[in-house]
Amino acid sequence: MLFISLMLLIVSSLAACSEPELVITPTVNSHTTVEITRETAVSLSPSMAIPIWQTRLSDAVNVTPMVWNGRVFVATADGTVHALDAATGQKIWELRPENGRLWDASLRVAKDKVCAGLEGGLITCVGAANGQPLWTTELGIEVQSRPAIEDGILYVPTTWVGTGTPNDYEGQAALFALDADSGDILWEATTENYILRRPIVADNLVITGGTDLADEENESSSDYNSPNRIYAFDKTSGDIVWVHESDDGLIRWLIASDEVVAFAGRSEIIQALNLADGEPVWNFGPSYWMQFPVLADGVFYLGTGDERFHALDAASGNLLWETSIDLDSLNQIGQPLVFGGTIWLNAVTGDIYGLRMADGQQEAHLETGLSIRVGGALFENLYIMGDAEGGLYAFEIGS
Repeated sequence: MLFISLMLLIVSSLAACSEPELVITPTVNSHTTVEITRETAVSLSPSMAIPIWQTRLSDAVNVTPMVWNGRVFVATADGTVHALDAATGQKIWELRPENGRLWDASLRVAKDKVCAGLEGGLITCVGAANGQPLWTTELGIEVQSRPAIEDGILYVPTTWVGTGTPNDYEGQAALFALDADSGDILWEATTENYILRRPIVADNLVITGGTDLADEENESSSDYNSPNRIYAFDKTSGDIVWVHESDDGLIRWLIASDEVVAFAGRSEIIQALNLADGEPVWNFGPSYWMQFPVLADGVFYLGTGDERFHALDAASGNLLWETSIDLDSLNQIGQPLVFGGTIWLNAVTGDIYGLRMADGQQEAHLETGLSIRVGGALFENLYIMGDAEGGLYAFEIGS
């Protein structure tokens, strides 16, 4: 194990300080559409939201903040991890590499640990309470996607292709299982993919996926139709339980219910596989750019790039309802959040929307005037999100 000699802890207790009218088309039962025109939508006009608190971080916020035990953790583009009081925005500690780079998209906060990948094929964990180093382990492969953690085991995806790394399309990415307390490697499973994305743990399986290139001619392609492999490993031994192959391109996300694991690749079609054996169950094909869904009470909720938001029965894939917001208002980013019987999400415009879970009817629309690249996080009734200028903001939603 390589200990964290390359990390410098900077602790700060400074107080945080700073500095379109819509049209809705709710569709119930996926067949009956009721148009709400501009003239009749006056009562639904957005209100300008004022942050409960705001603070300035060291660089752009390109990944979703994470909340644990009353704190919000944010990794910025310069590789700094910021820990703040979620209720007030007060800065508690910062962690930045002394040498090398911390991959912001790899940040994982779970229980009492904050873990992330470091340039050079390293994975490190620090204490969530104070940012103090716990351990660093050398894997030899870059970690640029978020690990999963369950029952004291950290499941770490790796990649041979990514931002700031020499791309090796012949590389075989591995999934590592590490003891979360010590960083010791419990098992390593090598795949035929050159990249593995964010894993999920479901039942006794840990599931991840990615892609490889069919031939050298595809190296410069956008890999929209490149081979896609989803692997299900026994979470204790690392043995392969099943593999699903398709031509859906580089995987965007994975999510699992009690019965199915669903994923979307560059093809922009949701594929649902039987959790037990990886066999196809259903698919849903809006064929528009889509973001990570949220699962609640057996329903997947997600937005697509055609300004629509969908509710899908997780077991069957049946469309329960969809809502269309006109004027290019809804290009949902990040993962929706559930609070008080409402689905909360934000758009690239910075607008925050609240949709009733039962039928998709809009219950709230807050304008923020911000330009946002990623989704937000929830702390109690605060919706927390960051922008490209390094601002972090908390807006009050619900009650």
